[in-house]
Amino acid sequence: MTSTPFSQTVERRFSVVRLWAKYILLVLALNHCILDQATAPGADLASLEFEISGDSIVALGGALQLTADLPAGKGEGPSHIHWASLDTSTVTVDSAGTVTGRSIGSTEITARLVAPDVIGEVVRTCSIRVVYAAITIDPVDSLTGLGETRQLVARGLGADSSIGDEVAAMFTTTDTTIVSVGGSGTVTALGNGVATIGASFDQLETSAPITVRQVAKQVLFSIPQLVFASIQIDTTIAVEVLDVRDSTIVSPDVVWTSSDTSVVKVTSSGVIRSIREGSASISARVDTTGAELPVEVILDVDSVLIDAGNNQTAAAGSALPIPPSVLVVNQVGAPVAGALVTFAVTSGGGSVNGANQYTNESGLATVGNWTLGATVGVNQMSATSAGHSVAFDATAEPGPPSPATSTLTVSTDTVDVGADALLTLVTRDQYDNLLTSGGHMVVFTTSGGSSDGTLGGTVD
Repeated sequence: MTSTPFSQTVERRFSVVRLWAKYILLVLALNHCILDQATAPGADLASLEFEISGDSIVALGGALQLTADLPAGKGEGPSHIHWASLDTSTVTVDSAGTVTGRSIGSTEITARLVAPDVIGEVVRTCSIRVVYAAITIDPVDSLTGLGETRQLVARGLGADSSIGDEVAAMFTTTDTTIVSVGGSGTVTALGNGVATIGASFDQLETSAPITVRQVAKQVLFSIPQLVFASIQIDTTIAVEVLDVRDSTIVSPDVVWTSSDTSVVKVTSSGVIRSIREGSASISARVDTTGAELPVEVILDVDSVLIDAGNNQTAAAGSALPIPPSVLVVNQVGAPVAGALVTFAVTSGGGSVNGANQYTNESGLATVGNWTLGATVGVNQMSATSAGHSVAFDATAEPGPPSPATSTLTVSTDTVDVGADALLTLVTRDQYDNLLTSGGHMVVFTTSGGSSDGTLGGTVD
């Protein structure tokens, strides 16, 4: 076996070390060159190709992603991008390039390349504008009168639907017969109905309904009073209804009522019918306002004639067996229906029930009943209609005898044995009226005492 000299062995080992040292230096040199491709001192930094990509518009409250695009082979090594906003009240940007809109406006975002051994800066900028995500129209109350105006207001909406400030939108309407709209948002009522208002701003659009409904302020009848000359007559009276802007409401929804449907009736469409003589009022109401129209039913009465019940006789204080009735006629003698007839006692002190009666279709009116006075004699009652009267006569006679008011007298207080005494009965009715005719059966009897005798016949 051949041995190697010690000196050669040491030399070989130093050669290996030298080779490894050269290799390490070569690797370090190569690595330094790769990093300095983007950041070498003295390099023309502006010539480095470096761009920001991403949208330039972000919604208020929304976010967008920016990226820094470095060409292949550039920016290798421990380098990164530092993002910044020139106005953080408008937009903010995080370390990953995520931009968030904070308020409406514009600002710039900078992307600065950071790496070791950088001399100077490699910076790129881009402009970012913050806009609303959508717009909305403030709710508008209904317009209640033609010619009434409202100011429309459009506001911006953030991405989270938060409501922002008023924006200078342009407004339109889908129906110019209902409302007109100025470009600045002044809307004017022209007719009843619902229209759609449109608003546009910064390429954003929205719409909202608007209602015009006239509300009544005043109801006016075309005449001050309505007078009927007969019954069962129909008529209509025009009304004008004004809204809160004093504009006429066409075809208003009127609610009609009568204060006394026994005198006049009115239909839901405003047809008024006379029922009987008398006074009433017709009401026309729209919304919360209305008006009253006085109505008189004054019939064409020419005369009042006795129909039945005249010249009756009855006991004082009793009702006549036949209730008196009258016939009311006009100038040609035709019966007048619905005429008011008032019955009233004029002498004798009696009374009537159902004093106010209306003539029927045959022109007849009958009192409820007539009770004669308590005094024997003539009683009178009148029947009056439209200023024309007729008188009824009746005779009150004494009623049945009443023990309470009749008197019994004896010709002497003492009678001798075998002598006569005269008994006299004077009969009166319950009202103390002396009976003036006979015919009533009277029986005299005796009772009590210790004497007896006989009663003779009676003379009426």
